[in-house]
Amino acid sequence: MSDHSSSDAAAGPTSQLTPYPDELVTLIAHELRSPLAAISNAVVLWRPGTSPQTLANVQDILARQVNKALRLVDDLLDVSRLEFVIVQDRVDLLQVIAEAVQEIEHQIRVHQQGLALELPADPLFVRGDAMRLQQVVVNLLGNASKYSPSGGHITLRLVRESRQAVLRVRDGGRGISPENLPRIFDPFFRAGTSFDPRLEGLGLGLTLAQRVIERHEGTIGAQSDGPNRGSEFTVRLPVIGATAPATDSPVDL
Repeated sequence: MSDHSSSDAAAGPTSQLTPYPDELVTLIAHELRSPLAAISNAVVLWRPGTSPQTLANVQDILARQVNKALRLVDDLLDVSRLEFVIVQDRVDLLQVIAEAVQEIEHQIRVHQQGLALELPADPLFVRGDAMRLQQVVVNLLGNASKYSPSGGHITLRLVRESRQAVLRVRDGGRGISPENLPRIFDPFFRAGTSFDPRLEGLGLGLTLAQRVIERHEGTIGAQSDGPNRGSEFTVRLPVIGATAPATDSPVDL
C-alpha cells in the first residue's frame, strides 16, 4: 500500500462543513444529550447522607461527562476557525505518545483490545504544540479503537525516515471503502454512514487532526484495503535536532 498525503485524502475545502444542517443539528443534539443526561442522573444522587463511596463515584461521573461535553464544544469551536493558535516548542514525540496512550488506555481496555507500541529508543523532537499533537494521537488511537471489534489489535509505530518523524496507527477493524477514502478527513463525515447515531462523536476528529498536522508543516493520510480489512493512518512531521537511528522497541498493553 502506498501512503496518501492529506491533499490526496481530502476532497474539497475543509471549511465547507455539511450540506445537511438538519441532520447536523440532530447529530450534535444527540451527542450532547448523552453527557448531559449522565450529569443530571449524577446530580440526583448528590444529596445529604449519601455514602462517601457513592459521592466519589458521582464526582468521577461528573468530571468525565463534563470533560466529554467540553470536548464536543471545543471540537465545534476549533473546526469553525480557519486558524487556531499553535504554540511553538521543542516537543518530544515519545512524551506526546506516552501521554496520549495514558488518556486513551481505558477505552482500549474496556473493549478488550490490544495496543502494541513500536517506538525508537531515543527521543524524536519536532517543533510545535505538544497539546495539539497529543490530541492528534488520542484521536487516531480512539478512532482505531472505535472502529475495531472487541478483542481487536491496534499498532502504533514511530520511526525516523530521513528528516521526518513518521507515526503510523494501524488497526484490523472495519476498514474504509475506496469511495470513502477521499472524504475521510471531511468535517462530520463518518465512514459507512455519515450520520450514524450509534457512533460516538461528531465526526470532527480526523478533520482536526489534519488541520493540526498541516499547521505543523506535516501531512496526514489514510489507507485501507477495503471494508473489514483494517486501516492505517500515517502522520509525517519534520524533525529538529540530532536523533539517533530508530530502534523499534515493541511494548504491549
